[in-house]
Amino acid sequence: MADNNNNDINQTEEQLVFNVGDSVTGYTIIEKIDEGGYGQVFKVSKDDKIFAMKIESNSQEGGSAIKLEIEVLKDLRAKKMPNFPLVVRAGRKIKYHFLIMELLGENLRTLKFRSSNPDCLSVGTWTRLGIQCLYTIKLMHDCGYLHRDIKPSNFALGPSDDLLKKRLIYLFDFGLARKFVVKARDERAAAMTMTTVTQQSVMGTVEEKLENIKSSDYRWRLARRRTDFRGTQMYASPNAHDLKELGRADDVWSLMFMLAEFIAPLPWANEDKELANVKKSSKLSEMFKSEAFDKLEENLKSCDYYTPPDYEIAYNLMKSLLEKSGTNWNDPYDWEMKDQPEIEYRKWKDEKTSKNVVYVWENPKEFFKLDIWLNVPKPGSVKQKLKKNASVEQISGQQTSEGRKKNEENLEATKTIGEEGKSVEGKKKSALSKRKTPSIVMDFDDNATNCTTTMCAGPATVLPTAPLRPIAPSPRRKGKTSRKKKESSVRNKLKNLIRKK
Repeated sequence: MADNNNNDINQTEEQLVFNVGDSVTGYTIIEKIDEGGYGQVFKVSKDDKIFAMKIESNSQEGGSAIKLEIEVLKDLRAKKMPNFPLVVRAGRKIKYHFLIMELLGENLRTLKFRSSNPDCLSVGTWTRLGIQCLYTIKLMHDCGYLHRDIKPSNFALGPSDDLLKKRLIYLFDFGLARKFVVKARDERAAAMTMTTVTQQSVMGTVEEKLENIKSSDYRWRLARRRTDFRGTQMYASPNAHDLKELGRADDVWSLMFMLAEFIAPLPWANEDKELANVKKSSKLSEMFKSEAFDKLEENLKSCDYYTPPDYEIAYNLMKSLLEKSGTNWNDPYDWEMKDQPEIEYRKWKDEKTSKNVVYVWENPKEFFKLDIWLNVPKPGSVKQKLKKNASVEQISGQQTSEGRKKNEENLEATKTIGEEGKSVEGKKKSALSKRKTPSIVMDFDDNATNCTTTMCAGPATVLPTAPLRPIAPSPRRKGKTSRKKKESSVRNKLKNLIRKK
């Protein structure tokens, strides 16, 4: 084990090197879990507790992905959303960003290979996984985020130290996520609305969530005409290959490709140059061997950046196949029947039954049907309303010819110079400057979500509050004349002397 008093890590000029036993911000590295283009993931420990730590170099090309992930996870945690890892600590050092979160179980890609039949999961297993994944994706969409990298390795089982959560599916890795709705200019109203959403129970109905969302508090982030490729080639939607702005439907596209691979290799699995073309020509009904998926594919193709997919169609398709297979929600998964001791599964089942736990996706009611962002006006509709309002104002405020003449005469009068050498316009300005126009300072109250926080763990520091009040301008100092006034008086004296001569 390395000495904790030494430097946190061994570093080179080209890359950051982390070894087992090193101490990083007080957490000891136990094992390397994964490494990719956006950093490294380790299993770490502190005070006899195990966590996951993600580290990314500050010199990362293309900007920091972990910085965005920290923002997304903190927002999801503030809204008390389940099925996402909890952030324990996050921050920035001189050469790297770090993110410490609760340690999840194995990802779906690994679990597939551990199953009794790694080449093809049973219908009862992949449909239950698909429904949970769909539920988690919609939760994220309801918070205003797109994932843009849905794939098996980004879904994992819940924390192993929690009996009821250890069989739930969690979504993680938000390095490519994007927010598609943002707060409108009325920040105070938006903050108050978000506070209400945060305080509500996640088990509440979608109707309750919709009541807390006001279209005037949010606006759409405009879609770009062309973007860079985002996602993983194997699971990315056709729109990603066309370099279009990705929307909510594209996350569902990727989910369908992911689930289809649980049944059989994807048609483009061995393609390289023609991968995109083969993907576009392949049908979901052929991959799932069911014509019922044609309706879902038609819906996904009709969606754009602003249009939500029909989550209910996807849910009903998988629910129907699940019921036909005769599988129950509480039945073991394929990998549990092969590896997991029966006693572990029995403990989970007894706990769920004794507490009468019914997860939302088991009885979703209206969850998959309603769109929480339905009342947020699209940019096109806003422009049309503005044009319409402008035309109405133009007609109602149209001036007569006499009114125009008076305005022109008044304009000319302001430009004329009087005997004293001062313009009427100048007199008006000086009169306006003498008025005491109060300025308003606005602070958010304690319930508002706007507050200053540090990147590391700890409670947020809320800005001091104060009631809204006008602040009068400071009184002018007597006995002092401005430089401009002095220069003006000198010029006037010279002019008078010249006229007398």
